[in-house]
Amino acid sequence: MIGDPAASRRNTRKLHERGLPVLPVFTRGDKITDLRAMLAETRYVCAGGLVGMAEKYRIPRLQVIQRHAAEFGGGVHALGIGSLPALRATRPYSADTSRFLMGYGYHTVQVFDGRDLHPVDILDHKRMLKYRNLLVSHGFGVTAHLTDRRMPEGNKPGLPRWLNSQALGVAAACADEYLKTTYPVPMGDDPGMHFYAVAIRTDAYAIASTDALIHSDTPPPVWERYRRHHVCTPRKENAA
Repeated sequence: MIGDPAASRRNTRKLHERGLPVLPVFTRGDKITDLRAMLAETRYVCAGGLVGMAEKYRIPRLQVIQRHAAEFGGGVHALGIGSLPALRATRPYSADTSRFLMGYGYHTVQVFDGRDLHPVDILDHKRMLKYRNLLVSHGFGVTAHLTDRRMPEGNKPGLPRWLNSQALGVAAACADEYLKTTYPVPMGDDPGMHFYAVAIRTDAYAIASTDALIHSDTPPPVWERYRRHHVCTPRKENAA
């Protein structure tokens, strides 16, 4: 339960007793002894309470959690962390964010430049022009945005809202591959880092169709550029 770590632990235990292997959540109010108990039982835990926390506090906290997880040969899932600089600095096994779609409700989309994600307000003419080529490479309908100065309509396959949601999925896929290939995190047979995009309602179907798009005969240009540039020798640096 949010705001009640003791209740969260009780609920997690009940779910485990019923055969549901949910991940325990280490959050604000928990102690390091609680974290180590979770790791001793599952090896893989969620780090909660990080959303809204200033980067100068969030990064050190996640680094501490990651170090304890490493002692147990386990990993951390960072809940609600979509900042690539933060993920590079802390190197959890996995993370998730809703920034790809939640921001869309505030007319902001995300584009990936090969290393970082950049928010682009689609109602901001100058910023749209600045990132025009990158937006086009993801599959965004830039011309329509620049002409209409409004959010696109039509959230069904092939219509503007759907296609732009799919382009956001492309940005998420590129960021995920970038993190796995340049900042690998070993754990079990499926090494990370894994970067998950949280989708809502019908946008989930657009995101789901991203996989078919990037593996088709005509993938988005940004995916082609990413694959040529970033499939390389993993970097050696570790979190501080």
